[in-house]
Formats: sequence, C-alpha cells, structure tokens
Amino acid sequence: MRPILELLRLDAEAHRSVRQIAASLGLPRSTVADCLRRFRHTGLPWPLPADLDEVALEARRFPPGPAPQAVRPLPD
Repeated sequence: MRPILELLRLDAEAHRSVRQIAASLGLPRSTVADCLRRFRHTGLPWPLPADLDEVALEARRFPPGPAPQAVRPLPD
C-alpha cells in the first residue's frame, strides 16, 4: 500500500496530527502537510470513491500546470 492512502486514513479516521502521522509513517512533516493540503484542494471526500484508483488520485492531486508562455528567443 502506498503511504498516501495510509496518510489520508490517519488524518480522516484516526484524527492524528501532522506530527503524529509523520512519525508513524517515517515521513517529514512538510511532506505530510503538503499531501494533506493537495488532497483537500481536490475536494474529494473520505473515504475515497470505490472507482477512484491510485493513478486517478495522483492525477487529481497533481493537475497539469498552466500552459507555457511563448518561447523566448535564445540570446546570440
């Protein structure tokens, strides 16, 4: 199991703090906080819908960035 699902479960069901989740999974606090922030930004409910797999969850957590600006010419 990927740690993201366990991380989300500990937050939503066990009501653990970021510090407690980080300690139990052996992850940095900043990583746990970033994962939770990205998940909350998706607007998905917990528990996750049954038809949502890990690939779809990753795609929702990391949406594509803005289109690149016009290519600037290289200097001479």
